[in-house]
Amino acid sequence: MTQLNELRILNDSTILYLKKIKKEYNKNRIIKNILSDDACFFKMNREDAFQVLNNIGIVEAEIENVYKELISRKEFYRLIQYNKIDINDENLIIKYPLYDNNMPFNSSKGKEEPKVDSTPQTLLTTQNKTTLFQKFMNVIKRILKK
Repeated sequence: MTQLNELRILNDSTILYLKKIKKEYNKNRIIKNILSDDACFFKMNREDAFQVLNNIGIVEAEIENVYKELISRKEFYRLIQYNKIDINDENLIIKYPLYDNNMPFNSSKGKEEPKVDSTPQTLLTTQNKTTLFQKFMNVIKRILKK
């Protein structure tokens, strides 16, 4: 089971719990829609991802580690392999270079994980570009602040 599937289960459990105790669960319904896209964490900026993970219930001390795993090189290539990411998708903020006929699996290059705090050479990011996904996230932020 992938980490994203575990997050989906955790979020669904939170929704059921909040329904049971008759508390507001709109944030978690919105997050459920976001998590339906397997590549969602590659399409949102770090701050939004941390907010989503926090709202799901990931403890603050673990958010950084969970986030790094969700946007790891291994996860990126796995999603490409299963056609869950289109490398030409303009909504992707986080991309990794492709090797060996567009597949990195037999390459000795890039075994280290990129540093998330900066933009290393192995991590290609689209900067200063507001994608449709980011616009959607901004609307969600405004809704959640109310």
